[in-house]
Parts: sequence; structure tokens; C-alpha cells
Amino acid sequence: MERFLNSIKNNYILEKLSKKYVANYKRKNLISSLQDRLQKFFLKNEKIEFPFVNHPDISVILVLYNQAQFTLECLRLLQKQQNITFEVIVIDNASTDSTPQLLHYCHNVLVIKNAHNIGFLQAANQGAMVAKGKSLLFLNNDIWHLNSDAFSIALETLHSGKKIGIVGGKIILPDGLLQEAGVFVTQNGIHQYGRGKKPDIFEVNFQRHVDYCSGLFLMTPKDLFHGLGGFDLIYSPAYCEDCDYGLRVNQAGYKVLYNPRIVVGHIEGGSSVKKGYARALYEKNIILLRNKHKEWLQTTIHKPAFSRFTSKKVIISRFYQRNCKRILFIGNSISPSQHTLDMMKNACDLEFAVTYYSLSKFELAWDKIFSLFDIRIEVCKDSGIDALDRFIRSRKNYYSQILDENGNREKWSKYSQFLEIYI
Repeated sequence: MERFLNSIKNNYILEKLSKKYVANYKRKNLISSLQDRLQKFFLKNEKIEFPFVNHPDISVILVLYNQAQFTLECLRLLQKQQNITFEVIVIDNASTDSTPQLLHYCHNVLVIKNAHNIGFLQAANQGAMVAKGKSLLFLNNDIWHLNSDAFSIALETLHSGKKIGIVGGKIILPDGLLQEAGVFVTQNGIHQYGRGKKPDIFEVNFQRHVDYCSGLFLMTPKDLFHGLGGFDLIYSPAYCEDCDYGLRVNQAGYKVLYNPRIVVGHIEGGSSVKKGYARALYEKNIILLRNKHKEWLQTTIHKPAFSRFTSKKVIISRFYQRNCKRILFIGNSISPSQHTLDMMKNACDLEFAVTYYSLSKFELAWDKIFSLFDIRIEVCKDSGIDALDRFIRSRKNYYSQILDENGNREKWSKYSQFLEIYI
């Protein structure tokens, strides 16, 4: 038995090492490709041009310190954004590589040059002070993908309801797996929901009210940002300031929304100077964060980091409102009636967490599903009737109600033992 268990353990370790090797290989290849593109850019004397806008919808704020190869790719991705007006504000923290040369080839970009590296946090606040747009978008330069409608979707989401304070998106690593799909916070620290999972799984493909969204793509109203004092300087030079801002936005009565239609490819750690230094900053600032938000953290679930991705602790913690009521609708197909769609939408409007489980499997792209369903609905599309029992058991004590397409609960009363009882 011991040999058998050791064999399983060794296979698991090998699998983890293999995945890590593949991830590192793809990351290195991507960085090498970006460096080649930068050299070709300079050889061809190319330019990066943006249209001049007097009254932009959005002010995009980029904080730079070296890594010109990332910045070039980021600026090219910005050029592809459609159906939106924006200005680009670059704060260069005294870069010593070819970044100043690259910025020389950029037209209609507001460049602020600092005499020394003041860190991300202060530079981001500096950029926000000169922004003309009503909405700010803080963006990392170490991104390798951004869907062309990301800005317009983010702004539409920001204006989709009352008191929406932050919008963020789905973050994907160079190996194609998730870095995060929204982030939650507990007494144990910061947890990237969905990390290491495939980006097309149903659990991450619906809009949620979350604790915070990473500062690598963070849209927020300018007036709200200034009203809350911007990023808190206690976290200088960087790390945990985006988490702190997200919690403050939530505590001020605004919503922080994760939208899966915004897809950002990120080279994790690409803009960091040194890995060890970045880790030291995080360890220092997470203590500051815990002390500042101690009262709120005491209300969170303890130790979900050690739970399975599908465990109740994790799927509850993925919502900012941990105690929200949760409803499961079970339907026969991908095309529920308008009555069912209206019921689910109304439940979402009442701040319920809604899941729709289809008894028929279907293979539709998520863009099509987003057009059929309210984006706030978690649509379980891949399991079918054979997996229903297992699905409900896996979410024991998670849902408060199970309803059919007509809103009746009697049909599924056999699952009442798996429902959470609200007193």
C-alpha cells in the first residue's frame, strides 16, 4: 500500500513539474518573440500613433520601468481597441533600457518622465491626476493579448447599473490557463479564483460581484478614485494596493464586477524587477492589508485556499456577498423560455446568485451563450442529465432553492436534503 501511495504521489509531482516546465517554456518563447519584434520596430523606424481626443471616454494609465518589449506589444494592442475614445498616459519611472527611445516614436501619448523610480503606486496616482477621461483604466504593460472590444465592454459594464465602482476581466497566462477570474480575500491572504484552470469552464464564465479585480486591468470612475484618495500610499512602492482599493470600493457601497467577456493575456511577473524583491514587498504589504481590513476579514470564510476548486468554501468566497442566497434552475435545453429567462434575470436583480443547469449537453461558444443569457447567470452547459446528481451533491448546502423552468420546486424535491437552510 505504501509503495502504491508513493507511486501516486510521484506521478502527481511529475505531472506538476511537467505543467510548470511547459508554462515556463511558453513564457520564455513569448518574451523572446516580443524582444524580436522590438528590434524589428527600431530597424524599420516604425511609429505608434493614436488619434488626438479632447474629451476621451477613458484615460489609460501605463506605469513603466524598463521592459520596452512588453510596452511595444501593449501599445499595439491599445491601437486595436474599437468603438471607444481614449487617451494614453504613460508614466516612465526613469527607465534605463530602450523605453525612452520607444516613447520617442509614440504620437499623441502623454508621457510623464520621473527623475527616479517612484514605484507603481505613486506613479499610478500621478497619472490619475492629469487624466481627462471620466473613467480610468490602470493597465500593466506586460500583457500579450487583449480582445479588441475589451475597453468598450468594460465601460459598458461600468455604466450597466448604479454604483459600479470597478470592472475587471479574465486573466490568462502564456500557457493558455487562467491566472485568475476575479480575486477573493480571506484571513489567509489573497486567492486567485480559477488559477490553473481552463478559461472556458462554466464556473468562470459569468459576471460576478467580487472582492477585487487585479490592477493589471482595472477600470474605475475617476471621481470615485479621487474621492477615495486613490491608491493608499502605505503600500508604496507596490503590491496589495489594488486589493485594498477594491475592498474600499466595496465598503463604500459600490460593486466590483468581474466580466468574463474581457480577456487579458498576462506575462505574470513580467514587469517585476526581481522575483525575490516582489515577494518581499507582498509579504510586507499583506500584513498591512490584514491590519487595515481586520474587522471585515473576520467575516470571511477561513482557509478556503486549502479546499478544492469546486468546494463550497471556494464557490461561496468567489462572491463578495458571501451570504447571498443561491438558486439553481434546471432546464431541458440551451434555449429556456422567455419566462424562465425573465425569472432568472429578476433573481439576479434581487442579488441572488443564479445557476442554470441544462439537462441536454450543448456545444456553443461562450459568446453565443452570453447573447442568450443574462451574463450574471452561471450556465452549466457541458454536463447533461447523467451528471446532474453528481453536480448537486458536489454543491451540497450551497443552493437555497432548486427550481424547474416554470419556477416549480416539487419536481426536484428529492434533492431537498442538499439544500442550505436559511433561518
